[in-house]
Amino acid sequence: MAAPEEVKKVLVALKNNKDTECKAALHWAITTFIKPGVDEAVLGHVLKFPDLIPTAMGRVPFAWAEDKFQNAYLKVDTEKAGIFLKDYQEVCKEKKVTASFMVRWCDDRESGILSLVEETGATHLVMGTGSTKSKFTTLLKGKSLTARVAKHARCSVYLINNRAELVTSHIYDGKRGAAGSGAANGSQSDGSSSSTPSPTASPSSVLPPVLPPIPLSPLPRNETVTVPHTPPATPAVAIPSAPVLPPGDYSHPWGSIPSPHSQPSSSPRSLYSEPGPSPQGGLQPPNLYAQSYSGYIITESGSFLPAPRTSANGHAGPQNGSRFERADMATGPQVWVNSDGQQLSGDEPEFQIYEERQRERGGQSPASNGPAKARFDNGELAEVLRKLKMSEEATARLQAQQADYERQLREAESRALSANSLAEAERARALAAHQERELAKQESALARRAEQEARNKERAAQEAAERERQERVAERQQAAEHYKELLERQKAQRQYRTYSFRELEAATESFSPAKLLGEGGFGQVYLGRLEHTPAAIKILNPEGLQGPDEFKREVEILSGLRHPHIVMLMGCCPERGCLVYEYCANGSLEDRLARKGDSAALPWFTRIRIAFEVAVALLYMHTSRPSIIHKDLKPSNILLDQNLTSKLGDVGIASVAPELATATFTGMTRRRGGGRQAQTSIFDSSPQGTPMYIDPEYQQKGTFNQKSDVYAFGICLLQLLTNRPPLGIVGAVEDALDEGNVLPVVDQTAGSWPEEVATKIANLGLKCAEIRRRDRPDLEKEVLPVLEAARTLAMEAAAREASQGLNQGATPEATGEEDVVPSIFLCPISHDIMEDPVVAADGNTYERAEIARWFQRKRTSPLTNVPVTNLLLTPNLIIRSAIKEWQEGNRRSMSRGFTGAGARSRGG
Repeated sequence: MAAPEEVKKVLVALKNNKDTECKAALHWAITTFIKPGVDEAVLGHVLKFPDLIPTAMGRVPFAWAEDKFQNAYLKVDTEKAGIFLKDYQEVCKEKKVTASFMVRWCDDRESGILSLVEETGATHLVMGTGSTKSKFTTLLKGKSLTARVAKHARCSVYLINNRAELVTSHIYDGKRGAAGSGAANGSQSDGSSSSTPSPTASPSSVLPPVLPPIPLSPLPRNETVTVPHTPPATPAVAIPSAPVLPPGDYSHPWGSIPSPHSQPSSSPRSLYSEPGPSPQGGLQPPNLYAQSYSGYIITESGSFLPAPRTSANGHAGPQNGSRFERADMATGPQVWVNSDGQQLSGDEPEFQIYEERQRERGGQSPASNGPAKARFDNGELAEVLRKLKMSEEATARLQAQQADYERQLREAESRALSANSLAEAERARALAAHQERELAKQESALARRAEQEARNKERAAQEAAERERQERVAERQQAAEHYKELLERQKAQRQYRTYSFRELEAATESFSPAKLLGEGGFGQVYLGRLEHTPAAIKILNPEGLQGPDEFKREVEILSGLRHPHIVMLMGCCPERGCLVYEYCANGSLEDRLARKGDSAALPWFTRIRIAFEVAVALLYMHTSRPSIIHKDLKPSNILLDQNLTSKLGDVGIASVAPELATATFTGMTRRRGGGRQAQTSIFDSSPQGTPMYIDPEYQQKGTFNQKSDVYAFGICLLQLLTNRPPLGIVGAVEDALDEGNVLPVVDQTAGSWPEEVATKIANLGLKCAEIRRRDRPDLEKEVLPVLEAARTLAMEAAAREASQGLNQGATPEATGEEDVVPSIFLCPISHDIMEDPVVAADGNTYERAEIARWFQRKRTSPLTNVPVTNLLLTPNLIIRSAIKEWQEGNRRSMSRGFTGAGARSRGG
């Protein structure tokens, strides 16, 4: 059975949160030493008592300040230390390492760290050390803080540089002494050696005192003063005027005052001691010699030996005092050390100097004494007592000086208190005056604020009244526009008439097969003549008829579609479900592309114009109220009138399917302000239309929306470009574009296609024919801009060709063609030749008078039903010039025709 894993308690000594060595030490301990969930980490920080602290009387020595100032000062620094230690604790928490932290106040950091080791019971200590050559050399010589701590700590010590690398380690074997023991019987030869502790040292006598955590209770005071003795080698007592104080003590004009936090030493008491007075707050009277000379102790045999030095924290140790001290006290072999605790050999210069002085005085050198003990005779004792008396007299004089200084200090404090009282009174008067001024300012500000609020309320009331007035005006305008719209709708409804079935039979010679123009999935179309006007009469399929109310509503909606590129509904026959449309003399686009009846091929610029007109008509239908989706767009449903102007046929027929019209018209909503409708999909359980033009998603899911018409338009656009059947047309155009030349697949009978125009039309057709609806372009934002740019080039080409034909003197009789007016010369509203063509904000050309009347009623495009941004009209000089040239050419042709006819008649 495996032994349980040893739990380590690791103390990480941290200096501050900006020290890279401490951060590196913590990082090294967490990553390479501490096991998460097993070992425990303690974050320790040692603070040194300050020399001076700020008080009401200025900066004074820390020992002289009152307890409340001392506690307040220590509490602030302790809280600051706790803040950055918590940051390090959070780092440990992120690494899943259990960590606590402790803050300790001491006179020197070495004893503070050692006290943390003993208090926490740490088995391992991790400290940061420098990485430069000088610091490393100091470390090896044992002069640095880390080296001294490593030398005396009762645990294993690991020193880490600022690159998180292990510099050296001291593995504790249970024999190392602690700080303050005064034992150092070996020097450190490498980074892993440890010193051997003194056999007489004990934990209670070698460790520095442990201070309680902050907040502190009133700090303890020293109550004893050690009267020192000069060593026998000193012939006389010299009282220095400005003694040199060791680290941790506080300078004073008459001597030095020990730290108020020193604990009583555990070493043997001095020969003479007396309680010190504690006047005015318990200030300890200065003792000049206690910090400069060593005293003596009496052994059991009656001999005098030099007493161990007392450090600032009250513990014995070789910190200050004579140049040489005995390390073995009264027993054991003689080991001589200097004031730094380092062992001296016989060949050391310092040791030789001391040995020479001993010979001059007639004594024996330390090397010749061997194991003998140091003893003094009665004469030497008398000399010591005499010098002691002199020291006591000097101490009395210094105490008198101290009392005089304290009296002066009390007088200064009294004067300072009086001055403070006067200053406080003056400050109170100034504060009262300031408060009065502030109160006056506040009252003035309140008055101004109240006045401003009153003005704001008045302004807000005026603005609210103005808004209300504008809203009323807008409501009246909206009501007037709505009333006009209702009047126009009623007028449109009155523009179609109701025919009886008998009238339709008479118009079509009882629906004679000779009058049959075509038939489709929704019915048959016959040519008739009603009121001396050619008309296309469509008899709907009885199996697809709706009820009378639905049929009437559809007729009202279709009759309201007044658009130059949509076949106009002239009337209906509700009793048999018949629709009467205007007649288009040039048949369908499918017939013209197939050149049915040996008709002339459509030139490329006419095809581009037809594509633009169809896109405009689709956008008008999609943006109308209610929205209408064609669902059966194909070349056979694109009709051409006598001027080759395209018009959409079979509009709304798809909505005649059962339970579809309601969903189609109520499922679409128009955005406020005349914008586009939402692309709402409508479900249809019985898809209808021509297979090659049906939306693929319509076939898969049974839903359709405006993008369904965009797909069919893309197929028609590719047919206008290539004059190929719809089956396989997408793949052929894609292959041509991949090869970088689309001209081989275009219809060569349409003339010389510009390559740039043909490429743009091909790309647009492929985008419209995408399989997924979300990949298809938007009619208004993406399709129409491309077609409009191509139409501009087509119009220029048509005008040039018309001018060239007229200049060459070609006449309708000579060419064998009908006298056809180019559609670009016709106004889209009145269908008459324009006399003053202008370009509106939608980019189309209209007759000035017609578009002006249109804008008086609506602010939308007559072709797309999209709101226009402005009502500016720009003259179209190119179209006007082309119209004039065409009219002049016609007149010349007619005059030449009349002249030729007269000559033939005279010759005959």
